[in-house]
Amino acid sequence: MQHWYTRLERKENFDSINDDILKFAVNVRPEDTYEAFARIVKKVNGKITPVTSGHGAIDLIVPGHHKAHGIELLAKRWGISMDQCMAFGDGDNDLEMLKSVKYGYAMANASESVKNAVTLRAPDHDEAGVLQVLEEIYK
Repeated sequence: MQHWYTRLERKENFDSINDDILKFAVNVRPEDTYEAFARIVKKVNGKITPVTSGHGAIDLIVPGHHKAHGIELLAKRWGISMDQCMAFGDGDNDLEMLKSVKYGYAMANASESVKNAVTLRAPDHDEAGVLQVLEEIYK
């Protein structure tokens, strides 16, 4: 985790944390993702929202604090509508975000549920798909 979060501190419990906790990240073997996800959904019973990229990563987020919520906050701050926003995604954890904007793009390597959720497509991440779409739009 230090690779992504350089200021991590190990804590014995949550009592000494004076901050808002927005997310817990759970990592499982990629082939166990959906089985673990289903167990977590059943266990948390709506108290927290599990989302997954489908590749071994399962995030436990505060209900309503998904990626779409973040885009909504930014759009409000910048005085623009969600119809002026675009988003790119490949995992089930991107579904709310992709559906909340006018221009939601499923990457070529996206899960079937993402591809079924939106009509716009972008090339694979490994082919700089986001950049390709942006270059085409802003020619």
